[in-house]
Amino acid sequence: MIAWLAARLRAIRTTADAMPKLTADIKPNQTITIGDTTVRLERKSGQIARLVIDAPEQVRITLPRQAGPAQTGGRSDA
Repeated sequence: MIAWLAARLRAIRTTADAMPKLTADIKPNQTITIGDTTVRLERKSGQIARLVIDAPEQVRITLPRQAGPAQTGGRSDA
């Protein structure tokens, strides 16, 4: 699945008006890799999903304001 996803991301053409978008359904403990960043669905309960994001320090990660407190593992989104 990961190889297919990476190939699909490369196949998407960008325009000046839009960024590429891909929707993927994943199960708990599955991982998606985007460049040097990995995103893993740790668990899901109802409408809440816990994602583990492992990214280089220069990648800015922001969370929705309504998400409430989050563990950032020492990284800040500010």
